[in-house]
Formats: sequence, structure tokens, C-alpha cells
Amino acid sequence: MNVKLVNQYIRDSGLKLGYIAKQLGITYVALHNKMKGKHPFTLQELTVLRDLLKLDDDQWNSLLG
Repeated sequence: MNVKLVNQYIRDSGLKLGYIAKQLGITYVALHNKMKGKHPFTLQELTVLRDLLKLDDDQWNSLLG
């Protein structure tokens, strides 16, 4: 998974990290650690992110690499 691309999509979305973390059911710190590559995103979290960030199929495929 391309963590840099996840970060870019999150930044480009304009959504607040606290809001995203809440939607994922994790803490802000847990989201931050996942964005830094310290812990992997689960498939369920990625699926929620896809919906939140409104990623199309090409973006999704490039994210998963």
C-alpha cells in the first residue's frame, strides 16, 4: 500500500484528521501512526477511507499498488 498516496488523498480532501479518525473508529494518534507507516491500515479502514475521500477506481488501485 502506498502510504504517501494515502496522505496526499487525505490532505487533498480537506477533511480534518479528527473527523477521519472518528469515522474509522480509531484515535487521532492511531490515524497519525498509520499515516506515518508505523502501523498498517486494515482493509476495512481503507474501504471507509475510499468512501470518505470519494476515490475512483484508478485512485483506489494506485493506492493499493
